[in-house]
Amino acid sequence: MVKKSEKTTGKIAPPEQTKPRRPQARGGAAVRAVEGMGKPSKLSKKKLVQQEVFEICRRRGDMTFDNNLVREAAKNNDFGNAYDVTKTDNSGILAPAVLEQGYCIAHLGRGKHRFLKAAKVWFHRFEAIETDPIKWPYRRSLLNETDASESNILSVGFNQRIIHDFLY
Repeated sequence: MVKKSEKTTGKIAPPEQTKPRRPQARGGAAVRAVEGMGKPSKLSKKKLVQQEVFEICRRRGDMTFDNNLVREAAKNNDFGNAYDVTKTDNSGILAPAVLEQGYCIAHLGRGKHRFLKAAKVWFHRFEAIETDPIKWPYRRSLLNETDASESNILSVGFNQRIIHDFLY
């Protein structure tokens, strides 16, 4: 790794003049004990924020919460994008403590959300396909591999003309 002094002068700075590196605030996984599990487990910062908001809602007896509470919990857990906390495209993104209790996150609109005890019907685990797969020629596109959201998958299915096979 090149230190700043090497870039400007070409000389290596003595160790006493270099600042120790701080751990990065964003990304990675933090180690915290998951409530009720006894031993520490690695949870992403997003899941830690979800878990904190969930516990606050349980303690106060109201499972509805707003973006202000999410921002506060995100700040407590050093998570940079508070608005990403409530985006749960699949059950794997949800904190284990929330999912184990059977809850999911629903958007109510206008910055409000609610933990619903409906995780079993909210998320669907797809069944195995029992027929021979159809081979589709894949045409690369700039947008095909940008993300894995439902809207992107639908777009890829349409652009690759897979949907046309079922409709026409």
